[in-house]
Amino acid sequence: MRRSARQLLAVSIVLVHMQASQAQEPAESAYVCPAGDITYAFPAPSDGTVELEIAIAETVDPALAGRFSLEQAERRGILTLYTNGDYSVIARGSSYSVQEGDYDPFPCQLQLAQSVAGPLPSEPDTNALAALPAQSWGGNVRSGPGTNFSILTSLAQGTPITLIENTGIDYNGYPWFEIAHPNGTGFHWGGIICGTGESIPGTFETCN
Repeated sequence: MRRSARQLLAVSIVLVHMQASQAQEPAESAYVCPAGDITYAFPAPSDGTVELEIAIAETVDPALAGRFSLEQAERRGILTLYTNGDYSVIARGSSYSVQEGDYDPFPCQLQLAQSVAGPLPSEPDTNALAALPAQSWGGNVRSGPGTNFSILTSLAQGTPITLIENTGIDYNGYPWFEIAHPNGTGFHWGGIICGTGESIPGTFETCN
């Protein structure tokens, strides 16, 4: 019953946003981000603003539902951040996710009104790396590229990691990297990463 309710809510959100969708994306489309009993949805960003709508299942506090305007707050490399302080939409190329406060972000998919389309093909990612091996000098792995994102885990000095992508978002002279580590993936600051065997741009020297 709860699953059916969420599906109906998601479809209704898409239909609501059919007329609001802008020319940059196909007509009659919206980004839908399911998060358990809560569903986030929004049309393609327009004029530096995201119109985020939150729908809920019947078991959730109705005060959580609503519609919010999120303003563009930051643009670094392929990443653009829209936020109102409570909710954030993170755009990385054509990939979107929604984050509430310090919780982990939920991925979004572009859906047509008839729910027959998957996500748009990803744009070429010039920051993607060829799975470069590296090590951590020791420090936190976060859910996003910044100290405002929640801590997923901490790595000990010498932990082997693989660099997936340089996000292009700098902090104190070093960029944040998307990485794979022994227990999963996340984001690690380049100032506490060293290259194994050769120097990697954006990281702190080479490992001993």
